[in-house]
Amino acid sequence: MIPTRYGLIIVKFIALAISSITLLQVSGFNISTGTDGLAVYWGQNTLSIQTDGAQNEKPLSAYCANANAPDIVMISFHNVFTQSPQLNLANHCKSRFRGSQMLDCQSMSDQIQGCQKKGIQIILSMGGASGAYSMGGDTTGEAYAQTVYETYLSGKNSSIKRPFGDAVLDGIDLDIEGGGSTGYAAFTNKLHQLSPGTMITGAPQCPFPDAYLGDSLDSGWFDAVFVQFYNNDCSPDNAAQFNFDTWANWATTKSKNKNAKVYIGTPACQQCANSGFLGATKLSQVYTSTKSKYSDVLGGIMLWDAGSAYYGNSPIAASLRTSELQQLEKLPPLRGQERIAALEELTGTTVQDNDGSDKAVIIVSIVCLALIFVFMVYTWLNRNYRPIRAKTLKLCTMMYMASVLWVVGDFQMNGMVRIDGAWKQCRVWVVWVRILCSYVFSGLIMLRFFALDRIFNRGKPYSGRAVYVPAGLLVALFLAYCLTCQLVPEHDITVYINYYQICDVNNTFRYASVGLMWVPWTVSLVLAFRLRNIQSSFNERYETMATLAMAYMTLIKTTAIHAAHPFYLFQKRYRQAETLIDVITSSTIILIMLAYPVYQCIFHRTEYEKHWVRKLRLDGQAARYAVGAELGSMDQTAFSEHGNYNQKDPLDTIRMLSQNGKTLTANFITQPPNSYRAPNVDFSMLEEMQSDPSLDISEPRYPRRII
Repeated sequence: MIPTRYGLIIVKFIALAISSITLLQVSGFNISTGTDGLAVYWGQNTLSIQTDGAQNEKPLSAYCANANAPDIVMISFHNVFTQSPQLNLANHCKSRFRGSQMLDCQSMSDQIQGCQKKGIQIILSMGGASGAYSMGGDTTGEAYAQTVYETYLSGKNSSIKRPFGDAVLDGIDLDIEGGGSTGYAAFTNKLHQLSPGTMITGAPQCPFPDAYLGDSLDSGWFDAVFVQFYNNDCSPDNAAQFNFDTWANWATTKSKNKNAKVYIGTPACQQCANSGFLGATKLSQVYTSTKSKYSDVLGGIMLWDAGSAYYGNSPIAASLRTSELQQLEKLPPLRGQERIAALEELTGTTVQDNDGSDKAVIIVSIVCLALIFVFMVYTWLNRNYRPIRAKTLKLCTMMYMASVLWVVGDFQMNGMVRIDGAWKQCRVWVVWVRILCSYVFSGLIMLRFFALDRIFNRGKPYSGRAVYVPAGLLVALFLAYCLTCQLVPEHDITVYINYYQICDVNNTFRYASVGLMWVPWTVSLVLAFRLRNIQSSFNERYETMATLAMAYMTLIKTTAIHAAHPFYLFQKRYRQAETLIDVITSSTIILIMLAYPVYQCIFHRTEYEKHWVRKLRLDGQAARYAVGAELGSMDQTAFSEHGNYNQKDPLDTIRMLSQNGKTLTANFITQPPNSYRAPNVDFSMLEEMQSDPSLDISEPRYPRRII
């Protein structure tokens, strides 16, 4: 059986992997640029109107758990302020704090935090079509910003009751449809000052400027606006009057926040508004057309409201999650400079197309792997050479095979080749080749560290269950992860977009996969720490440390480049560096394990093997290196009757005896006293040792070599 602590490590490994897999259900709004999103209002139960009271809006947690979950949810509404603040959440929350008109919805705290853990932003919408609210002026606006900060956000004030308990909301939305227009700029600016990370949004009507938020939108701080393109003539169903361009101009020229986004707001059902309902097909067409012109400003789509957006057999929210790709598939693919310009507009970064330098990097990578292949062939041809036989040659060969596929996957995922022909099979190359093989490579190294720890630290053989159980668990884990990636919708993983000729990799999948890579290397780090003081004849601890250093440099590099430059594949220096470093790392780690004995096999075959065998006998390490029965059974037993001489190295024992005045005579060598006798130490070799100039007994000989 596997020792308990290793079992716990593996269980934690699996648990973290499964948690990473569950993150895959959180996706961006199709093309994973990090700018598109789906926002819905929740809390007013419009579904009851749509269904004549037959259905009610579900709890917040139900929409966050949906496979097509929104990216932002606006809880609506905080409809009475600044005097005697109140909430109105229709049928979702009825109880109130004692002696107050404020709703006590602390039972929603877990739902809110559960949504946030899935990457969904939860913000509170203030105002609405009905209610008694007004800021009155700038002084009141600033004061109420402090109250909101302490009531719903991260502010602390023990005298204020928090309707949502310890849940900290992600932002505040202003859906102001009455009560005056003053004070809101001061409110948003003060709130941004108190909590710079808080998302501040508005929901103006589409006629510009908005009757209530007009001046505040120019002088206040807003991260996004959910423009209500309905119940007005400027709805998208009236193409001549659709004025997204006006709002885009506001975002880029008038907004205090020059990174502000504009969302297309629309009803989720025919009964959800007086006019402006488009349906999924028409809305997706409007969205695609708008994005082609204003991709740097367009934030996504806002739906009123959640209950209707997710109702029925073909809910509009689910349709919108796939409709953009469907629209793009109908368009002819872009070519040449037109494609480059479209990609630069889409990603907001400089795009460098494939050229001769990419081909040169591919050739260099192939040559490097070919040289390692020749090296591995020579190693196998000399597999009976005992210093090579002592290495885990099969494991190193599997590492080489995994590294080859890993690098080929790099060519596709890193954008080193034009995505055409067989390269279009994005999920195959990204999941089953690039990611799986990099996991296998890392897992094999972890197994080697586990084997060394078991042999040298625990004194147990690496055979039987100790070999097959950990290996089987790793195989099952990696296959489970990849099969899960195969089963979830492709737009949640990676999908080929013919219009741009790219494989779009979902950001959440990207980060989950990179995060999972840290797990085997964290386990390897723990094992390497345990191996730091092992006394082996050829210092596997140095091999372990060098391997770990190479791996962590590469892992940190990969994490940093995916986090800081998600579009790295469009820039030559990043994609080429990413590919070359992976090739160099995988090849170097294999050489760290095998290069030294292969070098000796080529240039000093007989002499080194003789020295190697003698060294193992003298160190009592022959059994652990499993070099053959001809060396006899050698364990690590030292003098048992004299604790002062209880050394693992017989050379050390003889040296200590000499230093303590013992005369190493021939009689002592051939017939040592019982008090100095060790069961498996052959002192008759001392004469040979003393006559062999290659063996010096004056000090311990643990060659500091990396093999």
